[in-house]
Amino acid sequence: MGLFGKKKETDKGKKFGGHWGFAIKGINGYEKYTWSATLFPDELVMKCITKGVKDTELALKISSILDAQYSTDIRTFTQSKSSLTKGIVGGALFGVPGAIVGSSPKVKNTTEFHGNILIAYKSSDGETKNIILTDNTVNSFQGSKLCEAIKEKMPKKEPPTGRIEL
Repeated sequence: MGLFGKKKETDKGKKFGGHWGFAIKGINGYEKYTWSATLFPDELVMKCITKGVKDTELALKISSILDAQYSTDIRTFTQSKSSLTKGIVGGALFGVPGAIVGSSPKVKNTTEFHGNILIAYKSSDGETKNIILTDNTVNSFQGSKLCEAIKEKMPKKEPPTGRIEL
């Protein structure tokens, strides 16, 4: 037992931990909901956390995952802000030039990114399919951590040896 007690274990063994707030693309009917993910030793379990559908779970066996990749979508916004109060204060202190300088719009560039985990897997009917988990939290690296944890649990593939025709 540690300082804060034992780590919680589930009936399936130790888990990676929950990653909250992402959208799923690639599975029809579930794209409009918000999901959480928990990585267990043998499967990735995605639970719906949207009101009204909270009992829905999607499970993906680690052995069926072919590849997992992380990428980011970077968006840059330009916001201009004008302040009437600053114009009044500038005008009171420095006259007309102060009012002009004080009320001039301030331009602010904001960059934000959303993480995406692309998972290629072999479905139960033998087809290769893809799903994308898009992080709803702006500027978060939780998706990256989850993707790395998935890769660590995937079976290691040895590169082919001998003569390779390209």
